[in-house]
Amino acid sequence: MNIEKYRRSSETSRDLARTYEEEGDYEKALYYSQKTASYMNTIFRVQHYEYLSRKIDTENSSGDNNYRKMFADMDRISEICRAITANFDFEDMIRKLSLRLSEIIEADRISFYICDSNITENSYHINMENGLMSKVQSPEPDCFMEIGYECISSKEGIILNDFTPSNADKGGSLIYMPLILRESTLGYFGIHCNQPGSYGEDDFLKLKLIADYISISLENSKYYHEKKYHAAHDYLTGMLNRRELISIGESEFIRLMKDEMKMSVIIIDADGFKAINDRYGHMAGDRVIVKISEVICDNIRNTDYAGRHGGEEFMIILSETGADIACGIAERIRTALEKSSITLEDGTIIKTTASFGVFEFDRETASFEEGVIKADEAMYRAKQNGKNRVYIKKRNQH
Repeated sequence: MNIEKYRRSSETSRDLARTYEEEGDYEKALYYSQKTASYMNTIFRVQHYEYLSRKIDTENSSGDNNYRKMFADMDRISEICRAITANFDFEDMIRKLSLRLSEIIEADRISFYICDSNITENSYHINMENGLMSKVQSPEPDCFMEIGYECISSKEGIILNDFTPSNADKGGSLIYMPLILRESTLGYFGIHCNQPGSYGEDDFLKLKLIADYISISLENSKYYHEKKYHAAHDYLTGMLNRRELISIGESEFIRLMKDEMKMSVIIIDADGFKAINDRYGHMAGDRVIVKISEVICDNIRNTDYAGRHGGEEFMIILSETGADIACGIAERIRTALEKSSITLEDGTIIKTTASFGVFEFDRETASFEEGVIKADEAMYRAKQNGKNRVYIKKRNQH
């Protein structure tokens, strides 16, 4: 297999992912980041097969058969490693790894410590034991973590076959491996066995190989979720974007109409936004958009979906909610926005308001899009009747 071909393809896909990210096309950025992960997976798998084959060739003159033992397990290890890198949910990967790891090595507990370049900052620790996961943010160091810190600092694996913590009656065995990718240390991965003398050199080599794939999985997970977030959220406000709002709205419409449950939508449009842009500039206009988004998010419920529908227009999807409650939420946002203000760098204070349109879906509503159109019509009636007010669209109202 031509590894250079896959390496070039991997680099091309990564460059395309970054290009599309810079252009704001996060759907394509996500697609090419997934292709990059696939190419990297292939490269690592082939490299490790070749590495083990070379090692076996050099063992003929020695009594050491650790690599030969490992090669016998290679199919299972390769299957586990493929599963690791194919999973973009890191915590789900850990759960599945804990189940599969017993096929090739004994482990009563597995541990992960993930950190930034500073070992103790922005860190979290994950343990899997008896099928249960525990996760601690910025954990207090213990004797096991001290070993992990040494593993990270040295960038070398550690194997101990008779380690007894100060607060334990008996010892056990452990192997810790640093998680390294392109010379950056991401944390460490460790396995623990309650019996002393449980691990040999072949186990150490297996963990070293698996740790390489865990490092890839961790970076893929971070990159994937970052791109997935940007693909679903507005770049300026952090709210849901138009595409995500429509996707959620259509799903909720089908679900709620099928169960004959209530559903409402609110359309919000900033008043006098063009005049603000023309008078104070687009930077001030952006601040107005952000302020409106903050006021909306501060005044909705956890069950509501709010986002930027486009330009200076916003949408709120309210599941299992009738028009009366939806109007109350709209009025609460309107009042809070009316009381708010924005202070520019030169001390200028900008006041802003918005107009609101509300529509409650009913059995005659053919689609989510129709409901949005109705709410939009109500919002324009609010504009026409003085702005800074809430209007509700009735079914037969013109």
